[in-house]
Amino acid sequence: MTGYTLGGGVGWFSRTYGLASDSVRAIDIVDADGEPGRVSAESDPELFWALRGGGGDFAMVTALELQLYPVPALYGGRVIWPEHRTRQVYEAFLEITAEAPRELSVWINRLHPPGAPPLVTLDLAYLGEAAQGQDLLARGRCDTRQAGRGRSRPGGLHQRPQAVHPAVPR
Repeated sequence: MTGYTLGGGVGWFSRTYGLASDSVRAIDIVDADGEPGRVSAESDPELFWALRGGGGDFAMVTALELQLYPVPALYGGRVIWPEHRTRQVYEAFLEITAEAPRELSVWINRLHPPGAPPLVTLDLAYLGEAAQGQDLLARGRCDTRQAGRGRSRPGGLHQRPQAVHPAVPR
């Protein structure tokens, strides 16, 4: 979490709330002399700026204080197709994202899991009700019905796998 955040942090809600590093309110550190400290935009603006994306050479980060945001409803998931549908899925991706509201994030991926045929996927997250999310995805004229996993909490969107599943991005 800390590396992701201090490296910028492009995530599910970046289009709505910005990079994860934009949500950092304060950073607990240990400096090169071994002294603990707390850095914020008010206490040390230059170090605060540097720690949020400037690399790891400024201090050891021990804790982050983050701004939290409301997520009253969430709709999304991963939709998977065989590789031969790549052109159709890419065209749908372009149509869906051409005028997508900031509440909708969509990533397209080509994957080749070992021992399985290549795949193309859309990863979707919509900060809103399922019906609105489905309407936005319908713009792409590509069957995304399997994304219909309406969620009432963000943790259900991207669960950690229970076993290792290697894949080679293409």
